Amino acid sequence: MQFTRYLFSPLIRIIGRKIDDYAQFRPSALSMQSLVDFGKLRDERNSFEFLKKELLVRLANIMKEVELLPSQLMETPSTKLVYQWYQESFQELLQYENANADESTLRDFSRQLSRVLKRHNTVVETMAEVSDQGGGVPRHIVGKLFNYMYTTASLPSVENVEYDAPMAGLGYGLPLSRLYARYFLGDLFLFSMEGYGTDACLYLKASAVDASEMLPWFSFRSKKMYESNEKGPDWSG
Repeated sequence: MQFTRYLFSPLIRIIGRKIDDYAQFRPSALSMQSLVDFGKLRDERNSFEFLKKELLVRLANIMKEVELLPSQLMETPSTKLVYQWYQESFQELLQYENANADESTLRDFSRQLSRVLKRHNTVVETMAEVSDQGGGVPRHIVGKLFNYMYTTASLPSVENVEYDAPMAGLGYGLPLSRLYARYFLGDLFLFSMEGYGTDACLYLKASAVDASEMLPWFSFRSKKMYESNEKGPDWSG
């Protein structure tokens, strides 16, 4: 075991330095229109040249943010698993960092992206009703609904966490749903009448050109926010 760690320790250090390097760059925000244009043009080479660096920048920034989470959250099996997935994806995509966009590389890169997508597509699973008559939410907990890790559900079993949605039932559904809406400059609001029901209002930009990504960017300011005892908003404001 010690010999194995010795063999892999140089690689781990190299990956760590690469993560530090890419985390210094700010992710490039895309609009809904630019995503549509990418799909229409189907220019694989331009997409490859953009993604081979951009994905590394985004993954590095995400991992740096995750490292600053409260220790209680970092020790949960689901967070460890998700962080491991980001590490694996970063390492796999790093091999294309300086690759040329020849036909063979484009095919391999496309297959690799499919594997990365499959790895991450169960990180968040959410479903929102527009309106219901399920009795509403008690007024004394309405203010907590968008707090991370606040849940009224029973904690899920850690068994088979690799195959199920690892963050389901842990109090991430509503805050992450709102975060995804704000990701494209929209928003999510809940209106509840205790004893009657709840309405969920999702606002999105009508124009695809205006719906640009609002991306998190790791910085020392982020570190200060996590170290502070005062609870502030997430990166979306």
